[in-house]
Amino acid sequence: MGKVTACKTDCVTKKSNHNCVGCAVSVCTTPAAPSPLPLPYPTTGMVSEGITDQAMRTKIEGADVMTVGSVMSKCHGNEPGTLKETLSLNTSGPTFPIMGAPTVLIELGMAGITGSPGQMNKGITVGAGGSASGAGGGAGGGGGGGGSAGGPGGPSNQGPSGGGGSGGGGSNAAAAPPPAGVSREEAALAAAPGNSPEQVAARQKLAEAYYAENCPNMSQADIASNVRGIDLNQPVQAVTIPPSGGGPNGDQLYQHAWPGGGDGQYFATDPNTPPAALGINENVRTDDGVVPREPRSYTASADQPASGLQSTAAPVTDTWSDSQNPVDTPGGGQQTFIQRDNGNQGGITRN
Repeated sequence: MGKVTACKTDCVTKKSNHNCVGCAVSVCTTPAAPSPLPLPYPTTGMVSEGITDQAMRTKIEGADVMTVGSVMSKCHGNEPGTLKETLSLNTSGPTFPIMGAPTVLIELGMAGITGSPGQMNKGITVGAGGSASGAGGGAGGGGGGGGSAGGPGGPSNQGPSGGGGSGGGGSNAAAAPPPAGVSREEAALAAAPGNSPEQVAARQKLAEAYYAENCPNMSQADIASNVRGIDLNQPVQAVTIPPSGGGPNGDQLYQHAWPGGGDGQYFATDPNTPPAALGINENVRTDDGVVPREPRSYTASADQPASGLQSTAAPVTDTWSDSQNPVDTPGGGQQTFIQRDNGNQGGITRN
C-alpha cells in the first residue's frame, strides 16, 4: 500500500513520525542551577508516543489514525505560551489538533495532516494526561472474561453482592460524561495513560463518584470494596456500550459466572482473559462441591446502550468463590462495571 494522503498532504498516524512544536516558547531563567542565562524550552510532541481517542475502526497502513477529536498522548518541554520566567513543570499534557483535512472525514473527524494547527499541553494540572473527551490539549501537525456473578457469599473486593469478581474492560472505549462532582478535566486525567499522583487521585475520585451516583443503595463500605478491586495505576473512565464492548459492533460482553447464579455486574470484552487476571478464582464452591465458573456471553442493545465504569483489575485475594481455599489473583485484566437496575441491566441480554 502506498503513502496515504488527505488533500494531497500526508496523514498523521502513530507510525508517520509526525511531531508538533509550540509556536510560543516559554523562557526559563533558572533551567538548572547555577545557570543565570534564560534558555528557551520549546514544547514538542511525537505521535510515536501514542494517540488517544483515535479512530476506533479505521487504520492507515495498520496504524492508529489521528483525527480532529483525538490527541497525541503527551508533549515535552516547558508550558507553552505562558512566558513565565519559571519552569512550570506542566510538560506532559496532550496535544490537540484543531483542524485537519476539511474535505476528508475519518469517522466524523477531519483527518489529521501535516501542518494541522492546534493547541498543546492544554491541561489544568501538572502532567495532565491526554484525552480528547476531556481536557486534552492540542497538537499542530501533527479485554478478559470475568465478573461478579451473584453467587453466595459476603461482599467481595469486586462487588457488593457476593460471589463477586472482576470483568475485563474494552480497548475501544467511548467516553461517557463523568459522574457528578468530577470535572471533565479530572475525567480526562483519570483516563490518560500514566500513574502520577494526580492521576491516581483523579481515578479514585471518579470511581467513588461513579459507584455513588449509579448505585444509590451501595454503602460506603461496598464502594470502598469495589474501588480496592481497581488498579488505580491504570486508566479509569466512564464508557458507553456499545461501542465499548467486544466484537465488530462493540456490543459483546462476557463473564465467568457462578454456575446457576444470576448475572454479575462486572463484564469483559475479551472472552479469552483468564479469571485470575480479573481478580477471581476460576473455581467456585457450590452445594455440589468445587466446580469451574460458567462462561457466559451477552449482547448490549444499540437502542439502549449501557453505561459502565472501565478499569483494570487489581491484585486481590478471592475469598468468596471458595471460602475454604482463598486464592491470590494477579489482576491486570480490563473490566467494565455495569450496575444492575432493579434486577436488570437495561439493554444487555444473555446470548
